[in-house]
Amino acid sequence: MILQKKHIYIIIISTILLGTTVTLSVIRYPPMRPKTIPIDDYSYAIDFTEYHIDKLTRKEKYPCTAVSLIVGNATIYQKVTGMANIETEKQADLNTVFKVGSISKLFTAIEIMKLFEEGLVELDVPITTYLPEFSIRSHFNDTDDITIRNILAHRSGLPRGHNLPLWAWDNNTFVFRDMVASLEESYMAYPPNQQFKYSNIGFNILARIIEVVTGEWF
Repeated sequence: MILQKKHIYIIIISTILLGTTVTLSVIRYPPMRPKTIPIDDYSYAIDFTEYHIDKLTRKEKYPCTAVSLIVGNATIYQKVTGMANIETEKQADLNTVFKVGSISKLFTAIEIMKLFEEGLVELDVPITTYLPEFSIRSHFNDTDDITIRNILAHRSGLPRGHNLPLWAWDNNTFVFRDMVASLEESYMAYPPNQQFKYSNIGFNILARIIEVVTGEWF
């Protein structure tokens, strides 16, 4: 048994008596957290990230993973593994473009909070303050208002998805306006502020509020 401290690998070599067959297996263990971590020493953070990304990639059998660690304005670690295109066996690299998906919710939340800091929106007023045309059906009576705050917390009670077909999102400048209009045929999933319910619709509504308040497409 050989223990390599840096990466904490255990390499086990077994020899079968009948012949000279050698079995080599590699087991990686989580990095040990140091008792003290000096300021500006990110070696443990990098080892920790590598271990868990590798573990998740193997478990879920992801074809590709990309990860960056950013402190302030500095990128301290970047790594991309796997295929950008499985069919053509094209390797992924730092220039590979990925679909941003729900990471866009981070940008939406940041922009909303910037508007809040500038005094242009309030977090606890009904969203109809900014979108008077907003309407959605409900089986619930005497409920709290839908607000920016409970949308940000995924506690608005709004359903997860929307009624717009996928093609409506292609090159459509007015997609958030159209999405809000389409909700008049939808129903609330839960009363606001009653429980957590992940909602893409909620953040699309926030995007529309940003457009209305700033006068710019989001």
